[in-house]
Amino acid sequence: MAKNKKEAKKKPVTKKQAKREAYAAATRDPYYPTDYTQYRKKKDAENKPMKIQADVISTKTWWGTLIVSLIPIVNIIALIAWSGKKNGKVNPSKRTFARVALPIVLIIDVIIAAAAYAIMSGLISF
Repeated sequence: MAKNKKEAKKKPVTKKQAKREAYAAATRDPYYPTDYTQYRKKKDAENKPMKIQADVISTKTWWGTLIVSLIPIVNIIALIAWSGKKNGKVNPSKRTFARVALPIVLIIDVIIAAAAYAIMSGLISF
């Protein structure tokens, strides 16, 4: 007998589901899964192709980006220009790289400038 009205109205959709429900009722296991509809994927999500948002950056372009990032003062100017929010001409991959690299480069440049100042002023001698 059904405990409440919802269980009485509930009908199994397939033979497999009927067997699962019968087994769950027979074993009285509250953790035995009987309804797999929540785990089914939507067919629309499977059939949608992925959209390519930007072109792939070539290895030559990445080498040029890294070389420009190594030049001391030019790197800050270039990274600021590449990381701009409204700069639509820059590839999103390069923009993300510039946003990540800019704070790191600034910290390294400040450390190098402080070390150069300390050496030139005589605070550190070799």
